[in-house]
Amino acid sequence: MPARAVLVVLGCLVCQFGAGFFYATRALSPDLIEELGWTRAMWSSAMTPMLLVSSVAQAVVGTACVRFGVRAVVLASLACLLASFVVLSGTFELWHLYLAVVLLAAGNAGIGDVVIGAVITRWFDRGRSVALGIALIGSNLGGVVFVHAIAALSASGSWRGAALAIGIGGVAVILPFAIFAVRDPRPGELAAARTANQTPAPRSDATSLSLAAATRTPAFWILLYVLFCYAFSQLGMIDHLMLYWTDLGHSRTE
Repeated sequence: MPARAVLVVLGCLVCQFGAGFFYATRALSPDLIEELGWTRAMWSSAMTPMLLVSSVAQAVVGTACVRFGVRAVVLASLACLLASFVVLSGTFELWHLYLAVVLLAAGNAGIGDVVIGAVITRWFDRGRSVALGIALIGSNLGGVVFVHAIAALSASGSWRGAALAIGIGGVAVILPFAIFAVRDPRPGELAAARTANQTPAPRSDATSLSLAAATRTPAFWILLYVLFCYAFSQLGMIDHLMLYWTDLGHSRTE
């Protein structure tokens, strides 16, 4: 495997750290609710605009990757993630929270599975599933790191300062990898990667499907169903998990 391709996988893994920002915001829910006097229903209501924007943004970033390139999309997404935590740190009204989560959703879409999957797919034919598996670990690692960090910072100071520190610090770590590691392969690099993997170039009629053609395949609907069930069951549970566990007497780090 060419060294350049390995660096791309590493860069994708680090960029996926940004998806862990979502979990970090859940760790702030006890502080935010207590300080602002909100109900838990008010807090969880922000999930609705976040899901709407996230759903639309997935299609937008897919098109943007083709038109502007992956690097531009990732950099724009990091700007959204940073703006999200700046807004979150200054939240006093419910609409502030809505704006923060909308920016978070847009940012996560641009460093999420659609974009990272597109990068890995273009670099790898053979070994693609392994490369994808390694790269997509980043969201879980980011969740662990950012939740622990934001819990520790908010315990020793204010939750607003913790949110701002995590946003700035996290983006600062990811940014060099987004600039120097994540990009589409050039024609010569793609040929070299296929030679190293002993993979023939794909047939021109097998490189892609239109949306209309994809919707006529069973695989499309199986994937849609599985991803819908995952999001439907996971996101609502995650939104209240931190509050539920702290009610039972556990610390946020636990």
